[in-house]
Amino acid sequence: MQRVRDSKAKKGRPVGATTRGASRRQPSAERRWPQRLLRVGKLLGVVALVSTLVGGAGWFMVPTVAEVVNQPIVRVAVKGRLMHMPKEQVQVAMQPYLNSRFFTVDLDAMQADLLTLPWVQTVSLRRQWPGVIEISVTEQVPVARWQSGALLNSEGNSFVVENAADFVTLPHLIGPDSSEIEVMEQYQTLSNLLRPNGLNIRELRLTNRGSWELLTDDFVIMIGRSHVVDKIQRFVAVYDAALKDNGRPITKVDVRYLNGVAVAWGSQSDSHPLVSETVGTENYEG
Repeated sequence: MQRVRDSKAKKGRPVGATTRGASRRQPSAERRWPQRLLRVGKLLGVVALVSTLVGGAGWFMVPTVAEVVNQPIVRVAVKGRLMHMPKEQVQVAMQPYLNSRFFTVDLDAMQADLLTLPWVQTVSLRRQWPGVIEISVTEQVPVARWQSGALLNSEGNSFVVENAADFVTLPHLIGPDSSEIEVMEQYQTLSNLLRPNGLNIRELRLTNRGSWELLTDDFVIMIGRSHVVDKIQRFVAVYDAALKDNGRPITKVDVRYLNGVAVAWGSQSDSHPLVSETVGTENYEG
């Protein structure tokens, strides 16, 4: 009898009923999609808001960071020892560039301005963070005077300074316009030939006709237009063999000959030549 009741109870259970303690019926997948889309939309809205706030803050922060890194130039530091110009002169020339920005200051323009200073031969610049430009200057080294008021360095480059008159002890080089390099090279070559015999060039001249002549401490040497080095070498040989210890003062030597030199002698009391003689043959070359 009991089994019959149980059987009836099973037959009377509704289809799809849940067991005790189970949740209520779940909504279908089609009903869940609108809820998911709503949650995704809210999330995207929050992300967009945060991105806008962060992006706006970054937009205003970028110039501030750039200003911290790219600071103004507040000082120029001149390195090395300067003999002929004060460091203050370099600093004054750089005044227009102070307060320019560290990474954007025009170093090429700074270098060009420094090279206009008379005593500056070469210059190099280096940034030193946060606000310093380090300047290394190589000064001109005067080797000779040029024409009536300029100086020459060893490369034959001329420069004009206010105190050129202070360098009167330097040799005086003279020549046509734009001949500085040629005259300097000739001066260096001839000096090396004459100096071993105690002869120093006080003046070297290149005329407009292309003829060379020089003045030592004691006498003039007329060289001519061609074979300049050969002629001086020949003179040095004659001077060392027959003229150096002669005892008579020489006022002028003419080496414009193929194989000899003409010598004008003076007296101990008179600088004007008294006797002229030729050592060697007299084939004049000019």
